Amino acid sequence: MDSTSATAQRLMGTSYTPSTSLALAASTSRFSLPPDFETMRSIRCVTAGYEYMEFEMKDLAHRNFQEYLRVPTSYTATPGGRAYYDIIGERTLFIVPQLASAVDIEIIYIARTYPLHRYQGAGTAAVTDAATSVAGVSTVWSSGTPFNPPYVDIVFGIASPSTLTNVDISAIYDGGSRNRVASIESDTALTLAAAKVATVAASANVVVTSVPVLPPEHHAALADFVTAQMFAKSGNQGQFERFTQKYEARKATILNNINIRQPDSEFVEEYSTWN
Repeated sequence: MDSTSATAQRLMGTSYTPSTSLALAASTSRFSLPPDFETMRSIRCVTAGYEYMEFEMKDLAHRNFQEYLRVPTSYTATPGGRAYYDIIGERTLFIVPQLASAVDIEIIYIARTYPLHRYQGAGTAAVTDAATSVAGVSTVWSSGTPFNPPYVDIVFGIASPSTLTNVDISAIYDGGSRNRVASIESDTALTLAAAKVATVAASANVVVTSVPVLPPEHHAALADFVTAQMFAKSGNQGQFERFTQKYEARKATILNNINIRQPDSEFVEEYSTWN
C-alpha cells in the first residue's frame, strides 16, 4: 500500500485513505495502519530524493528507541537517514525520531483474514432487468458490516430473511436469484459484478453474505479426491490409486505454497548499505 494514494478504501468495514492516515507527517510519531493490518513485511520511502531512507524495526523498550523518546519534542530529524519503528496496539505505527518534513512510504504487509458475515437485517431491495445497480430501502449494507466486496454474494427472493439459518453456497450464480457483488457504495446501494437477469420489484427481501472462495488450484485437488473415492467405492483399485496419487501431489503443492506465503520464522543475514 502506498501513502501517495488519496483514494479511500473500504477495509474490514472501515474507510481508510492512505494519504491521510499512512503518510509520515512532520513532527508526528504515530500513524494508523490499514484496518486489515496483521504483520509488517516491508517499509520503504517513495518520496523523491529520500529513496535510501532506512526503516529499522526496534522494540519500543530498546535502548535506541528509548533515547529518541527522551529528546525534546522540538527535536526533529531530516528525512533520509535511519528511522526506528515498532507496531503498538493492533495497528499503530510508531516511528522515531520525528521528521522535520513529511515523506510518503510504501508498506507491504500480511492482511488479516476477513470474517464471514451475513446481512439479513431490516430493509428490502430492488433492481431492474439487465442493470447492475441495486437500491436498498432501510438497509445497512455499509456501516458496521466488514464485507470484503470481491467475495460477497447477494441472494434475492428470500421469503423471510429474519428466520434464514443458512445460505446454500453451492447454488450457481444464475444472475437471477444469486449474484456476485462487485462493490458496496453505501448502506442503501451496491453494484453487481454482472447484469441482473429479470427485474426484482421494490420491497423484495434479500440476503447479503460473504462466502469463502477456494483458490483455483484447490478445485482440481478436490476433483481428484472425489474421483478417487468414487473408484474406491466401485472396486477399481488401479484408478483409485492413480487419482489418489494425483490428489496427494496437488495437495503437496498447495501446502508448499502456504508455507512460502506464511513462514513461521525467517532469518535475514546482515547486510551493508551503500554510502
